[in-house]
Amino acid sequence: MIRVVSREEVLEIDAFIKPPSVYLDHWALRLFSSRDDLRKRFYELMEDKDSTLLFSSVNVWEVAKNTGESAEQIRSFLKIIGDRWFPLEFNPFTVIEKEECFKTPAFLGESFLRSYYPHIHGGPLHLADVITLTRENNFNEVIAVRIEEITVEVTRTIDEQREWRKNNPSLKSLPIRPFDARFPTRFIFAGLMDFITKESYQFTINHVKDLLHATVALAYGDMVLLDSHWANLGKRLQLPSTLIFKQDEVELFLQQWKEWPSN
Repeated sequence: MIRVVSREEVLEIDAFIKPPSVYLDHWALRLFSSRDDLRKRFYELMEDKDSTLLFSSVNVWEVAKNTGESAEQIRSFLKIIGDRWFPLEFNPFTVIEKEECFKTPAFLGESFLRSYYPHIHGGPLHLADVITLTRENNFNEVIAVRIEEITVEVTRTIDEQREWRKNNPSLKSLPIRPFDARFPTRFIFAGLMDFITKESYQFTINHVKDLLHATVALAYGDMVLLDSHWANLGKRLQLPSTLIFKQDEVELFLQQWKEWPSN
């Protein structure tokens, strides 16, 4: 949940999460926004379980690019979500750095909030308003630049890891520290890097986008819906508390959400 409030002439941001926190990849947003039956069940579970939707700048970037009926469906879907959401930092390097410094919450998208909160003085920041502000203020161009910067950095990291693996042909896996709940993003990013650097395909901006969807969401989401390829990689990490679902597991996702203990 997120609200911007004024206290003694100082603007303060109240942002908190009520579990289970849910993260939707773009395909899942389009699915739930376009089918009345799934939309209804999603809203009922959000209300019944008092849940929070995690939403990152990558989500905003993709949603803002939709046009026509798809754009209207998603905006309508997000409008009913209202303020039941939390701004998720999409840059894994930023989150890892915060984790190492024990800065909490490490996954809060601070730059995300700085972009939007000046426009909604003293009230709730709804996701539908975020999308409107993005389109009206050309924020998507700013987000695109940030994603491009991360793309370059991630691609360079992948190239370095692939070169290191090439120079160590007997190595089956990259060295990864054991899972530590204080530093989940580091573990997940390293694990995903281990998987993807074993492949020789050219890593494109679309692959980086998928990696950005996956990493921080897997670290801090309770229930995460991802593209099947990345969901399968995430499941191989055997995370202790994150429930991961792929494109043919939507019904399972809804059932397990329904079974989640009420807040």
